[in-house]
This record gives sequence, structure tokens and C-alpha cells, in this order.
Amino acid sequence: MKQINYVEILKRNKNFLVFAGIGVLLFLMFQFFIIDLFRYLVNHVICYIDQYWGLVFLLFLSVLLGANIYSATRNNKLYIQNRYCAISILAVLLNFYFRVIDTNFVFWGVISCGHCIIAWSDITYILAGFLIYRKFKYKPYELQKQDANPLVRDSAITNQDEDFFGYQKMVHSLLADLYDTDVEDEAFSVGIAGKWGVGKSSFINLLRNSISKKGGLIVDLYPRSSMNLSAISLDFFNSLSNTLKGYHTGSWHIVDKYVKSLRCIEGKGWFNKTIDAIEVFAKTDEKERLQNVITEIGRKIFVIIDDLDRLTAPEILEVLKIIDRNGSFKNVIFIVAYDKEYVNAVLRKYLGYEGSEMFTDKYFNFEYSLPAHNFYMEKQYVANYMQNKITVNEGDAVTKADLIKVWNRIGGSVVRYLGLMRDVKRFINILMSRLASVKNDVNIEDFIFITLLRYKDLDLYYKLSTADILIGGNQFLEGDPALLYLKETAISEINERLLGWKDASHILQKLFPVKGQEVHYDLKADYRKVRTTNAFDAYFFDAVSGKILHKDLRRLFDSSSNENSINIAKELYNADQISLLQYLQSRTIKVLGTKSQLERYLEILLYLYHYSNRNASIESLFVSFWDTDIYDDIKNFEIFKTQN
Repeated sequence: MKQINYVEILKRNKNFLVFAGIGVLLFLMFQFFIIDLFRYLVNHVICYIDQYWGLVFLLFLSVLLGANIYSATRNNKLYIQNRYCAISILAVLLNFYFRVIDTNFVFWGVISCGHCIIAWSDITYILAGFLIYRKFKYKPYELQKQDANPLVRDSAITNQDEDFFGYQKMVHSLLADLYDTDVEDEAFSVGIAGKWGVGKSSFINLLRNSISKKGGLIVDLYPRSSMNLSAISLDFFNSLSNTLKGYHTGSWHIVDKYVKSLRCIEGKGWFNKTIDAIEVFAKTDEKERLQNVITEIGRKIFVIIDDLDRLTAPEILEVLKIIDRNGSFKNVIFIVAYDKEYVNAVLRKYLGYEGSEMFTDKYFNFEYSLPAHNFYMEKQYVANYMQNKITVNEGDAVTKADLIKVWNRIGGSVVRYLGLMRDVKRFINILMSRLASVKNDVNIEDFIFITLLRYKDLDLYYKLSTADILIGGNQFLEGDPALLYLKETAISEINERLLGWKDASHILQKLFPVKGQEVHYDLKADYRKVRTTNAFDAYFFDAVSGKILHKDLRRLFDSSSNENSINIAKELYNADQISLLQYLQSRTIKVLGTKSQLERYLEILLYLYHYSNRNASIESLFVSFWDTDIYDDIKNFEIFKTQN
């Protein structure tokens, strides 16, 4: 059970507690006036109330309030804020004060025991106690742990513990260089350049943390949050003023006058407009005064601007204007994160340039480029996720070791297709959203490639799910009826598309044979593969009508008796022969594990052989099981050495 952190509760409600304390002090200071007010109410209002019906009314209100508290908090439906508990405690203290300490008032009594009278107002103790009891009995609904896997946050990291790519070392190196940079004569600007999704915001967050630890002053500018174009400069100077006011007594006034001189704020009325016009002539003087404030503070100021590449061209130019002119002060270092190619393309289009000019080069003294890819670390990230986050239940056809083994084999090529870490995280979320429900009914390697196709080319994925580009092996002479083939024209049609993923054809050729290829169905090698007609639907639909899922097949060996297993085998054989035979084919000596399971397996095969009137597939399955290696398997497998 989680311990209640009373210190944290006090911190969260500190403002309310301060005002409550002030209220108590004011009551004690002016209690004579308050008591006179209460006397007036008693003499002119309460004394005229019929005591019997007044008590009935109070009882009704108390029952109504208690019932409302119970109804609202029943089954953990409503969370009671701490402030309501504090108010109820204050009500109890007020009642206690007038009942015990100050006895100027007589309360309507209920029960008299000698000198002790239980008054109707004492019901506040019951109501407050009940409210506090229900508050501390509250438990949030905890989601039951199901056969599901947690999704990955597609957001920037905020601390070093989440730094999977080693950005912190790069941050330390860059920050050391910036602190050694001479900014006593003019501002310095750094561009953190990188493609979309490479981790610029994560880098900025780590940089911000490191600057704070070193004692640097930080001014954050979020131009995307500004109300309009003209508000960007105003937001910058507001943020600058908020940072400086903690280090210089007159900074806020000087910043305000400089902003007015820039005409970011216009006064209302003819008098204010006249003053504003005069102050424009003092722009240089006001900037110098603000510069003196920054110099007197004597600390480097880091202006951090993220997501420049998410702004419109006029907004980008406004930010660059701040960097180059209006916000350019000594001891100031601008750090701006952006996609260089995108920002310059937007500016070229807006300004009407047809060349390849890089306008940002004119505004940034130093460009720090983040590495685009680290495929090895991306592959390891997914492997770690599978190891630590994926839930695999006992009896599942696929173990966690199986998942990691498959990923280690194909993960390198998958992350190369994906590219950036942001794509890897989004791919994981798509993969895990369905893996939990289908992992026992699909080939994991095929499912990963199908999910890759779904992420990279959704239109083609939908077309594949309806088998528009496939043909059944039973539709042409050379085909195997148990397999699905790509149509002869499918690859060329995919490659000739103007839009879509260019590598999609390579993935499809990994998964399906092309019509005309001499490929035959192998019961063991093709078990649960997407190219088999029996398993195809499971890759696209969680619940497949008419198919046998793994949980049904497990009943063969989980049943308490051989007789029940025989009945289950009969039921499954009538439902779907192919699924049953594929499952039995996958049961090797190592999978069976014990003598009793081996005996049950052989009994099931013999029963099905006779039940099916000596079906050739079952006969082949039985014969293939007794190959020349089986005796060595039984002899060498440890668990059989201890069994008769």
C-alpha cells in the first residue's frame, strides 16, 4: 500500500493553508466584532425560528449532505480534494471554539448527561470525520494487468536517465565551448541543426538542465505559443524580464521602456501615443540601459528557442530579427533548434528566391549538427523494450526469448528502413498494439515485416489485407493450394507508383512468392506464415472467423486426461484440419518435454489417423515424426533420462 505523503499534501495546499491561517488570525483579532454580529443574528433571526422545525431542518440538511458525500465517493467515484477536508476541519474548530472555549452562546441540545450537553451543531464532527474517512479510503482504479504491452511515449526526453543515445556527453562538450566563448562585445548564436525526429528537442532539454546546474540564466522563447506575429517579440522580452528581475532590481522597468521604444506596445489615448512617439527617438538609449543591466548582472544569459522549423516564414523572420537586432545584447547566447533544409526552403519560397541560398547561415555564428542515425542503438532500444516491457504469459506459443531472437536476426534491416528514432518509437507502438492479441497465431518475423509495411505504406497495407495483389495457389496450375502468391504484375505496379514507399516491393518479396516461382508448401517451415492461406487473416484481423487460435490448440495438452484430449482433437479436426495439423507438426521432442506429453501426442496422432479414414497428411506427419534423429533426441534430452 502506498504511504500517504503528508508533506506533499501540505505543499500542494500551501496557498490555501496560508489564507486559512490568516483567516484564523483575523477571527481571533476581531472576535469581539464577530461575536457581536452573531449576537445580532441570534437576537433578530434565530430566536424567532421554531426550535422543533429548526432542528428538523438541520437534521434534514445533515442527512442530505452525508448521503451526498457517500453517494459521490461510493466505489471510488469521486476524489475529494484536500482543501475540502481542511474546510471541514475549520468548521469543527469553529464549533469547538464556541462550544468549549467561548460559552457566550447557548446551543440547541439533544442529549443532556449531567453537565455535558450534545448539541445539534456537534453533527459537524460526524460529517467532517466521515468526509476525511472517505477521502483517505479513496483508491484510484488500477487497471488489471492484461495480455497487453505499454506504449512508448513519442516525446522529447527531459532528463539524463532517459538519454539512450548519449546526447549528454555532446551537451557537456558544447556547453564547455559556449562558456569559453567571448560574448563581452556582442551576442553569440548557435543553431542546433537536425532532421525532423532526430532528437533536437531532447538535446535542448538536456542542455537546459545542464545550464541550470552551472548557474546560467535561461530565457525560454516558444514562438509557436505566441498569439500572433507581433506578440513574438513581446513574449521574448516578457520572458527576458521575468528572468532578469530575480537578479536586478530595476530590470523590469528598463525592459518595459525598451519594449515601448521598439513600438511592441502602443499606448492608448492621444497623450500616451505622443509619449510613445517621443520614446522612439530614445530607442538607442533604452537599449544601452538594458545592456548595462545585463552587464551588471555579470552572468551569461542563454536564450533557448525550439521548433523554429514549425513556424511560418514571417514568424521565422521575426525570430531571426530578435537574434540579429532587437534581442542582440552582450553576454547573451542564442540557442535555436531547427531543421536547416526545411527552414531555408520555407524562406526561399516566401522571399521568392530560386537558388539554394542558406539564409540561416547569416544569422548563426556556429552550427551544431546532430547525428542523423545510430542504427545499432535503435535496434538495441527495441530489444531492451521487448526484454523489459513485453508481457508473455505461461503457455503462450511464443516466449520472450523467441521474440528477442527474431528481432536480433531482422532488427538491423528494420531500423534501417525506419530511419529516425521517432519512427522507431511509432513503429513499436503499432507493433505492440496488436502483438499481444495475435502473437500465438502468427509467425513473429512475418508479423514484424507486415507491421513495417503498415507503418511505411498504409495504402499498400490495406490493399494487401484484401488480397488485391495476391492470387491463391489453387487458381493456377503450378501453384500450391495452401499458399498465396504475388500476382505477376504486382511488383511492377508497386514500383511504378508516384507515391508510396519505394522499398515496399522488397518486403513483399520476402513474404510471398511471385506467381510462376516453383514454391511448395512445407507443413513445418510454413507454420503460421503470412503466405499460407490458413494464417493470412490473422495478420490483419484479431478475431478470425472459422480459424483455430493457439489458445484452442493448447487444450490438447492442457486437458486433465487423454480421453478429454481425444475429444478435443476430434472437435478441432472437424473445425479446421490444416490449423490442427500445422500445430501438431510444430510439436517437437523439446517442445513436448515429458514422457506423458509424448504419449498423449502419439495417441492423438493414432486417433486422428483412424478417425480420418487414414488421411495421408496425418500418415505423413506420423512418419516424419519417427525419423532417424528422434531416438537421439530422446536419448540426449535431459528430462527423458529421469523417466522410464
